[in-house]
Amino acid sequence: MTEEVIALLSKQLNKCINHVNEKVIRNENQEPIAYTVRRNLLEIGEAFYSLINSGLIAKYDEVVIRRSFGECHHLLHEKLIHFGSYNSSYQVLVHGKPSEKDEILRRTNIETATMLLSVRGFLIEQVVIGDSTDDYFLERMEKLLKGINYTIEKKISEYYLPIFYNLLNLYRTISIFLKSGHIKYIDLLQKRHLQVWDLIKKIEGKSEITEYLKDNIQLQLFYDYCLTLHGNEVINSPKISTDTIKNLTITQKTRVVLNMVDIDGPNSLPIVENTLKDLLSQRSFVIPESAFVVKLCLAYLKFHCVKDFELDIQIKFEDIDVEAILRKHLKGYDKIGEIDLNDGDLELLNQYNDEKLRDNFSSCIQGISANEIEMEKRKPHGVSEISDMELRIKYGDQRIYWCMPFKSGAEIAGSSVPVKIAYQIFRPFFHLNSCSVLFVTAKRCSENLMNEIKRGKDKFNFSIAVIQEQQLAKLLKINQKLN
Repeated sequence: MTEEVIALLSKQLNKCINHVNEKVIRNENQEPIAYTVRRNLLEIGEAFYSLINSGLIAKYDEVVIRRSFGECHHLLHEKLIHFGSYNSSYQVLVHGKPSEKDEILRRTNIETATMLLSVRGFLIEQVVIGDSTDDYFLERMEKLLKGINYTIEKKISEYYLPIFYNLLNLYRTISIFLKSGHIKYIDLLQKRHLQVWDLIKKIEGKSEITEYLKDNIQLQLFYDYCLTLHGNEVINSPKISTDTIKNLTITQKTRVVLNMVDIDGPNSLPIVENTLKDLLSQRSFVIPESAFVVKLCLAYLKFHCVKDFELDIQIKFEDIDVEAILRKHLKGYDKIGEIDLNDGDLELLNQYNDEKLRDNFSSCIQGISANEIEMEKRKPHGVSEISDMELRIKYGDQRIYWCMPFKSGAEIAGSSVPVKIAYQIFRPFFHLNSCSVLFVTAKRCSENLMNEIKRGKDKFNFSIAVIQEQQLAKLLKINQKLN
């Protein structure tokens, strides 16, 4: 069954990636995106995050998924417009028409889920949190909470259900945000965390919510999940079987099972397997069903400890001749084969730290503005960087980025560069549309790392070159920079 599950995952993942690409193209004119479309993109973004965060997939596959995650997140984040729905929510919930109240509660839910996707991106070191839009998440939430409290106080019961969903989504997002390690908003996060929980406790005892929980398995399990986030033990969680969910839609069914996974972990394996057997017989899925199917397949593979599996992702990157770039922009590159090394040359090279290696190697670059090279080699390094250096170069009739991750002898403790470094080599491909990577390393790449690079080049046409150990020492020696 494992091979069938991986095939199903691959097929639905391709559908998700294509959906994001289609929406990115349609958004080139910066037109508004319907909230139903945003909801679907959020589910896809969550599926991408689950795959990336799992640590189970091949690194070169992860690159393509990260690229799509970034496009999906950017598309959604730029539409937040300073959490405008949060900002108007109090006025609408107090003075608005019924249709306006329904709409504002849908919109605030989408905005909350978009912030959760940002936190997910931060957790996988792909999104930087802290701009003015992110500031408004916590600042303007006060108006939403005030409006929700008004609705509860005035006993406007027809809005209890959407309000309860709003509160649970808020609580999940803030809880995960608090656990992320991000410190900028810590005090306000803790304050909002308590406020939201107080409102949840205030509304959960209402008879209408009790009935909703009794009749709605999805809501009950989502509430139970939030209880676990609060540190409560879930005692009366509903017993779920394939018979219990057989009449639900695919989206409802998979959502229920995924909530079971979050609450019960490996104990939910039987229902995961039974649900997947049912899904494998389905002929096709639509968005957002595909996103839920991806997450369910991943849960199955996690429980069965299937690691480093390869996905059939139908994408190829632009064909870029790396050798042509090296010959054009590295002084003496064609003469490397003519140079001999002395006994102490490699020892000297391995004494360099990162700054020294970047500095000396930069002197071997030609045909690029000296000012740009200087800026790139001196720039600060952090979680948001694409590569150690990114230089804009002319390639044919276009401009592309030439990205260079560096590994000095001082940084690598062993005799070779381990495969875990592959992430840094592949990273530019999920940030940039047109780029070529040159990995510069004082020590040779391990066989596993070289195999990972070869597979990425073969499968996705990644434009990657490696200058390592002796090659690097010879190039520096040609340019009188091995000193």
